[in-house]
Amino acid sequence: MAQDKPRGKKRPAQGQEPPAKKFAKGGGSDKPRSAPAKPAQPMSRKEQKEVSVAKKTKFRRNFATIQEAVQLWEKLRPKSTSQADKEQLVEQIVGMFRGKVLELANQHTASRVIQFCLKEGAPDARAAIAKEVRAHAFELARSKYGHYLVTKLINVAPKEDVPGEPCRGGVAAGTSLSARR
Repeated sequence: MAQDKPRGKKRPAQGQEPPAKKFAKGGGSDKPRSAPAKPAQPMSRKEQKEVSVAKKTKFRRNFATIQEAVQLWEKLRPKSTSQADKEQLVEQIVGMFRGKVLELANQHTASRVIQFCLKEGAPDARAAIAKEVRAHAFELARSKYGHYLVTKLINVAPKEDVPGEPCRGGVAAGTSLSARR
């Protein structure tokens, strides 16, 4: 007759201490914890914002450039802005972003600014953005925010600049259903 053994954790026998734990709470340090240093006076909201902006400027690439572009974008967005002013503001933004479009297209705010420049800009501004994006469109199309830029670029570009054949019903012209599988 086989004895049935209880499964699970073993309990210590009567009068014995439980086994020691492997890790002590509190990080294993025997030193007493000191209270965190409190600032002499709490900072005002304006001071907190200045510190936050200073940190972001220091640690994020192109943060200052994006902030300047957003300020110009806010002037560009109202419908009351004349077309000549819009083209001038778009030229300023495109000039700031020149050479950095691929890098900036992967950031939320900068991607939106570039999309608006494509929508409202003159054909030469669109061409400047398209020239930078064209070689890397595939990588941008796969990125979180860049794919919105590629979509906008395709929508606003002249038909002769968009490569490929037109699609009909989701199937490229000249392909059969069996070729797609």
